[in-house]
Amino acid sequence: MKNFQTLFSVAFLMTILLIASGCGSENDVDFNDSLTLEFKAIANGQPLAFNTANYTTASGNVISIDRMKFYLSNLQLINSETGEAFVEQDGYHLVSLNDEQEEYSFTIENLRSDFKFDKIKFAIGVDADKNASIDNVGDLDPTNDMAWNWNTGYKFFLMEGLFYPGVDQENQGLVLHIGLDRNFKTLEFLADNHIDIAGSNTLHFTLDGLAPFNSPNVIDLTSKSSYMVDEDSNKIAENYATGLIRLSSTER
Repeated sequence: MKNFQTLFSVAFLMTILLIASGCGSENDVDFNDSLTLEFKAIANGQPLAFNTANYTTASGNVISIDRMKFYLSNLQLINSETGEAFVEQDGYHLVSLNDEQEEYSFTIENLRSDFKFDKIKFAIGVDADKNASIDNVGDLDPTNDMAWNWNTGYKFFLMEGLFYPGVDQENQGLVLHIGLDRNFKTLEFLADNHIDIAGSNTLHFTLDGLAPFNSPNVIDLTSKSSYMVDEDSNKIAENYATGLIRLSSTER
């Protein structure tokens, strides 16, 4: 019995060594690659001119846009053929654009070099657990001007500017402060082919500054130009979930 145990132990150890050796030589995989997500605001197919240009919405309202901010969270990169996915842990990114910062980007580091994906999934907003508290750090720091000053939680999407009602009428402030758990929206994007994470890649997205007003809900600002937590704010959320963000190109 002792000899059998000894032979079994030796055989088991050799098997483990062979498996370990095979794993090391099958693929030279590292976790040194990165992916950048870049966002640029547009209106009518052209770069959005913050503070300086007037735009007409689908309802005929004339507006200008001073700034636009939103939380991007729960990022996933998915291989739709294999089902394999990279899920960013505790990733909350505050995308912020204005006349001084017309582009915004962030980079995900330490990606596996042999990973390929063709689907990008993320949300506009802050998930319910984090939204129930403002005792957070990083981009969720409440001093980032995205926490409600009257209630726990965050503004998921913010747009501010001016609405011009017409001749002999006073200009009005344009205020979209959209939050609450019901307006947490998950978006999916498909690339034309599988993107191979090898070195560094960039995904380019456009942000349509007129989308929150246009479709599927046509917003008429003559009735009101400030949207926050009432039922009408849900229409703004449906619009930004539908048309705000587009994947324009991928680049290595």
